[in-house]
Amino acid sequence: MQTACDPIALAQMKITTRSLFICEVCDVHVPKFNKNVLEHMRGVKHTANFESLLNSNKIIKYDDNYYDCKVCDRFILVKSVLDHIDSLKHKSQKSEPKLFCKLCNVSIDDHPNIVKDHKNSDCHKMKLAELYTHRHLQINNGAVTYKCNVCDIYIDVSQAKSHIESVSHYLKFNSVLISNKIQKTGDSFFCNI
Repeated sequence: MQTACDPIALAQMKITTRSLFICEVCDVHVPKFNKNVLEHMRGVKHTANFESLLNSNKIIKYDDNYYDCKVCDRFILVKSVLDHIDSLKHKSQKSEPKLFCKLCNVSIDDHPNIVKDHKNSDCHKMKLAELYTHRHLQINNGAVTYKCNVCDIYIDVSQAKSHIESVSHYLKFNSVLISNKIQKTGDSFFCNI
């Protein structure tokens, strides 16, 4: 009987009987022949299952020999990726407390790399832009700068929140409200004309 000789393929298989492997990624039996194992490994279902497993564990392919685990912040040999996913160290790091981004309405792992990736994501930046747009900021020609219509200045996205909370902005904003006879009560505005 010819068995699979590819160590990467074998790393994803577990011997169950004399004639069968079980694919640990797909949880299916595969005949213990090189042809069958490689055919399964190259299949659409196995490829999709393996990519899903990597994504859910925050692991990305680095090159032909290594994967990069964003949870543990380390490189893993390709043939050891399943062992790494099953390791106590990875599982304990993966199960760190979740943070909740109220802006994006998603939970994220409380890990510096993951938090940084989320904060720098286009989705988060766009939601941040929407938030500030409703508070008298506008996007400047699609760039990652805003124009504060109250202060008539351009601001980098990373400085938008601190600008809105600054004393100078607050004073100018209140001046605009007073000069236009607008009264602020909580988050609501009323015209007194």
